[in-house]
Amino acid sequence: MPEHNEPNPSSLNADRDPRPGENRGEIRQVAIVGLNREAANLLPSLLDSEGIQVVKVLNPDLEDLGRLTQYPHLSIIIDTTHNASIAARLKKLPLKKVDVISGLGARILFCSIRKGQPAEKEGILQSLEEIREAVCLTKNKAEIFKVILSTAVKSSRADTGSIMLLDPSKRQLTIESAYGMEESVIVSSIQRVGRGISGNAVRRCEPILINGAVDKQALSADYQRPEIVSSICCPLMFGEEAVGVINIASKNPARVFDATDVSFLEELASLTAEVIKTSKEYETNQNSAYTLGLLNSVREILSMKYRFEERLNLLLMKIANAFGARVCTYYEFNPPDRAFIAKASSSVSVSMLRERTMLLDDFFTQRVIKTPTTFCVNATGKTPRAKKWYLLQPIRSGNELIGTLFIYLHSEKNHLKEEMGLIKKIGDMLAREMCKNREMESIKVQSLKYSAIAQFSFDIANSRTLPDLTKMILSNLRLILEAETCVLRLRSAPDGELQVRDTLSHRNPVWMKDILSVDEYICDDMAPGKGVLKIDKLQDTPYASDTIPCESVLAMAIEIDGKIMGSLTMYDKKALDLSAGRAFSDQDKDVLLNFCLQASKGLKRFLPFPAPALAAQVPALSD
Repeated sequence: MPEHNEPNPSSLNADRDPRPGENRGEIRQVAIVGLNREAANLLPSLLDSEGIQVVKVLNPDLEDLGRLTQYPHLSIIIDTTHNASIAARLKKLPLKKVDVISGLGARILFCSIRKGQPAEKEGILQSLEEIREAVCLTKNKAEIFKVILSTAVKSSRADTGSIMLLDPSKRQLTIESAYGMEESVIVSSIQRVGRGISGNAVRRCEPILINGAVDKQALSADYQRPEIVSSICCPLMFGEEAVGVINIASKNPARVFDATDVSFLEELASLTAEVIKTSKEYETNQNSAYTLGLLNSVREILSMKYRFEERLNLLLMKIANAFGARVCTYYEFNPPDRAFIAKASSSVSVSMLRERTMLLDDFFTQRVIKTPTTFCVNATGKTPRAKKWYLLQPIRSGNELIGTLFIYLHSEKNHLKEEMGLIKKIGDMLAREMCKNREMESIKVQSLKYSAIAQFSFDIANSRTLPDLTKMILSNLRLILEAETCVLRLRSAPDGELQVRDTLSHRNPVWMKDILSVDEYICDDMAPGKGVLKIDKLQDTPYASDTIPCESVLAMAIEIDGKIMGSLTMYDKKALDLSAGRAFSDQDKDVLLNFCLQASKGLKRFLPFPAPALAAQVPALSD
């Protein structure tokens, strides 16, 4: 309907004379947002309500919501659109002390209450049953509490009221909703169970009616409120247990509560308890659905037929979107350096991470290494109410730390427990997938290495000279086991010394001289049947010297006819990936064992080995 054809409700109310006993200053200005059936049904009732002036009916499809700022005395906006984006925009309008309520809330709050006469209370309670439907349709529990409390205060002709909920862990009551109370009183009102009026109502599980002064000794009250003439405190009951209270109070000497008012408030308390129960069930169901949906999405991402790096990127973006996080990054642990290096991130591309190494902060690094479970750190560290947090989830394979998830997010403190639990589950799923991926990659690499050894055994059968064979052995060994340096020693006689026959390295000759001095001691300890020697930290062994030229060693004797006729030693694994360690793995030991068996078969053809040439004793720079 075009705007010029709309009725102007402000003209209907603005110029009317105040009703008897009504002060113009007490009139509440109301605006309705939305042109729909609910607004049409609500408007006549509002126009007939006492103390209500409808100043605007706004069509959000044609008009800017900012037009509502033209009404400086506006006190209530009734949103009938059921549109989340419109509700969010309304709450951002620069209007002070303006409540935004739903159409249902307005219907109950304004259209069911006239003068609060006892004869009308039965009808009020009957209309309030509609709140049960509202709880199932909205997550805004605060609005429902506000409606119930306003109904309690207005229908009882009270001046102030509050709904307080119990924190079972702390055994204390705090105000969840208030009417006619100053903000300073709301924030500071905390009541322990068994103390004061509210605390005693919870402990006794029965309503308390007070007319006149409070018996401080009987109720363990710490203070008096002399302005209060009469008050009722009624517990909110879940079965046999109180979970909070609803309070109303009168400051008017002409209005003193009686047993009828207590019974009415008990009915409201019962309804309020039902609202709490229903909303908690709703929140639980919503949280369960959200958790299951997210975990299913994580499971689907991890099971995709993409490369693991691509799946990891998708997972981090999913986590960032689900938690509204600013950053979600996976850091891989590098044991030799005890550092975490970024492998994927929701905010940085993989190509950038390959070009520039990004390390986890030292503070978080130490925490992750020492803490086996999920932990949370306040991003500001100044106040406990701050909403910026860092969540870190260690990723482990058995007892081995392999990485960590790092999440920077804005969240309410009371939501962190659930979010940390969810991150823990995602971290466990990622750890299992990473272990499976590492195992599959290991099997794939091992398969390729054994295929290379099979090809090597075929090639050495065709070698014509010993120098050709030794070069073939070292070049294949370094390629298959990714070693930085390889040294081959052979005996020229069964009782002779193991002498350097050939070397292969991309390090300089001075460095090789230091290597060969260490290599001599290692080879002297070779014994038949000893198997593969694997050293991860050379400086922690008897072979260490003042200037240790390398970190890791993999070595094995070459046995021919039961005698050690040579040795193969490798120093430091080539770190193609900055995050990869330089130590050889247990799988590398198996590969070297098979390689040496094939090398011994090829070398056996050239027995007895001639004495090495002088040039072989002084290795030159290779590659």
